Amino acid sequence: VYAGWEERPTGDVDVLIAPADLDRARAALRAIGWADMGEGADSDEAADEAFLRAEGYNWKAVEPGGVPLELHFRLWGCAPEGLGASVLTRAVADPEAGETARRLRLEDAWVLHAVHWWTTLPVRPLLYLWDLRRITEAAGDRFAADVTTQVRRWGLQLFVAPVAAAVGALWDDATHRAI
Repeated sequence: VYAGWEERPTGDVDVLIAPADLDRARAALRAIGWADMGEGADSDEAADEAFLRAEGYNWKAVEPGGVPLELHFRLWGCAPEGLGASVLTRAVADPEAGETARRLRLEDAWVLHAVHWWTTLPVRPLLYLWDLRRITEAAGDRFAADVTTQVRRWGLQLFVAPVAAAVGALWDDATHRAI
């Protein structure tokens, strides 16, 4: 929803992948210079790996220039089982971003962004709310109906309603009031 990647201030890069692709994706990223964020003299590699596989939802890495990355192979613990797979299945090919790249549908991006607000309270809360506003501006007429269908399907009303209400109040936005 931004004209260029550089327009949005960001703290890290988030990539959502299928769980089955975790090892392959990590190997590919390591091959081009990304390293585990947990690496260090006092790191217990075996324990870190066990936690990642059993309870974690993302592999955190950093590239030599210092850019952090979260490779999400599951969604947060509060996200219903199957939501991540559904979002990936509905994503559309994005050849400009790479041969295998996919872009989330706007309604899925909006729902994940709204839920993410509650999982890790943002450093820049107004920017997160503005992102939601920008997503709705880029979407079509059926956006509120599409979002609410997804929200009801996954039982995410308690996460989404307060965030939508905040955006609706800040920008006098009818779409967010409808959500």
